[in-house]
Amino acid sequence: MRSTEQYTPTLRPLFEALDRLVAGKPQRVPTGSRITLANVALEAGRTPGSIKASRAVYAPLRDEILKQAGLHRENAKPGTLEVSKARIKTAQAKASSEEFEIKYKESLGRELMMLLRIEELEENLRKLGNVIPIKGR
Repeated sequence: MRSTEQYTPTLRPLFEALDRLVAGKPQRVPTGSRITLANVALEAGRTPGSIKASRAVYAPLRDEILKQAGLHRENAKPGTLEVSKARIKTAQAKASSEEFEIKYKESLGRELMMLLRIEELEENLRKLGNVIPIKGR
C-alpha cells in the first residue's frame, strides 16, 4: 500500500481504488476483476471512461495501473479466470434449475387440483345420470 497523501484530491480516490484492486478487496467491482483503467475508475465511483489518455493529470495513475496489471497477470495462477467464470456460470445454472424446480412443483400441484375437480364433477354427473325425465309434455 502506498501513501496517497502525495496525490491531488482528484487522483487520491483513484489510487485508493487501485490499491483495493491490487489487494483483492474491491468495494464496487466483483472480487477477482482484472486491473484495468475502467475497473479502477468504477472502483473509485467514476464512469469507466473517466481515466482518459488525453488528460495529463492521469499520466502517473495510468502508468501505475499498467504496471500493477502486468504484475497481477504474472502472479495470477493459470486458469484462475476460467475457474471463476465457471463458478459464476455454475451458480447461475443452479439458481435457474431451482427456479424451474419450483415452477415444476407448482404445476404438479395445479394438475392434482384439476384431477380432483374432474373426479368430483364426474361423480356429480354419475349421481345426476339416474334422474328420470318427466313425461307428459
